[in-house]
Amino acid sequence: SSEQKAKSAEEKAATLESKIKELEEKLATAASAPAPVPAETTGGSNKQAKKRAAELDAKVKELEASLAEEKTKREEEAKEHEDLLVLLDELTGKRVRDKKLMKEKGLEVSEDEEGEDEE
Repeated sequence: SSEQKAKSAEEKAATLESKIKELEEKLATAASAPAPVPAETTGGSNKQAKKRAAELDAKVKELEASLAEEKTKREEEAKEHEDLLVLLDELTGKRVRDKKLMKEKGLEVSEDEEGEDEE
């Protein structure tokens, strides 16, 4: 169960990493988009250039917001993963102590179980 949660957290982290990379690439593409050509060289209006610039600015802001959201999700997943690892470590320690106590009280502990924790 703890192993499944840890594996699930790792998979989520990998998914978030790929989303972050994708969003960073989109942001870089939007930021490096060619600047609108001045209206007097294209024969178009200055309004069109301003509209295009506003659209690009909006797209950049949207991508930055998505990137921030994905980074936050990734940080939350990393924290959850760390918490699961701490829990697994605590449970493993408790299991070792319990086995030692069982041996001291003369209870049987299978060799199979002993080998797992003596790594």
